[in-house]
Amino acid sequence: MPGALAILLQAGSTLVLDASVGQRPCQSTPDEVIVCARSDRPTTRLSMTIAGHIGTVLVEPSGPRYLMCNPDFIARSGITGDSPVLIASVGSVDVVGGRATLPVTILGQSSELGVRWSSYRTVEGADCIVGPRSLGYRSVIFQLGRDRPDALDTVFPFDRYDRTNMVYATLPVGGAKIAMRIELAYPESVVTAPAARVIAPVLGGSMVGPPRSEMIINGVARPVRTLALRMPLAIGPVRLASLSARIVDYGQAQNLKTLTSDDGEADAVVVKAKTDPPAAQRLLRVGRDALANCVSITVDLRARKLTLRC
Repeated sequence: MPGALAILLQAGSTLVLDASVGQRPCQSTPDEVIVCARSDRPTTRLSMTIAGHIGTVLVEPSGPRYLMCNPDFIARSGITGDSPVLIASVGSVDVVGGRATLPVTILGQSSELGVRWSSYRTVEGADCIVGPRSLGYRSVIFQLGRDRPDALDTVFPFDRYDRTNMVYATLPVGGAKIAMRIELAYPESVVTAPAARVIAPVLGGSMVGPPRSEMIINGVARPVRTLALRMPLAIGPVRLASLSARIVDYGQAQNLKTLTSDDGEADAVVVKAKTDPPAAQRLLRVGRDALANCVSITVDLRARKLTLRC
């Protein structure tokens, strides 16, 4: 299958996988599983079985604890469960589908895991998506390329787990905190409207270009515009001069709007409102566009921290 992973070494609690091209094999340490990927690839894919049905699962650094699967795989496998249930809310869009707890085998380890699905197609090139918390290891390293002498480690403490049990890290911006997740399957980095309202006044942000549709998560697309920054957003050594900003979130177009030419500075982000949105809505998705010069992503579940090496 495309992007198939070759097992290089398996000894005790250490598993080394390599999906890189022209790179040296990944190095492992006890209690770690290292998943090699390239930042220009969609990300890593592993073989799995769900209740005896063979499929492919995409592993994401910030993926959910349960398996979120495509509807065609669920139909083909004949899987049934509780339905209808609310799977997630993406802005004003409620994702409704089914759920079940089933025996799942990934990386040779079997356990009972939650499996969820909806009518939306969740992932391309695989049947399901999952995060590090379902792999059964203390630490998961996503190797993006060769290590370099000038590479630096930046450690981000975990922010929280949301309703989907995705891994979020804390990114401080101007005295506020933004919950950050890393998803290699998406090329663009995107912020919610409440996060853009925090970032814009601190870094001199303004909206440019027309609205467009951007895939966010769980097969749901939302309207975005480009948020251009006079000062780049720093994510460790990574610098982002612009982001895609969701312009309508949580059912309220007022969360992020622009001034008209009659109001003064065109396309300046309005940051004042009658009420501030909850901090839980300040979200940043870091896509692979930001990680071209990065070496690895380490998700340490025991120490509750994410380390970005770039």
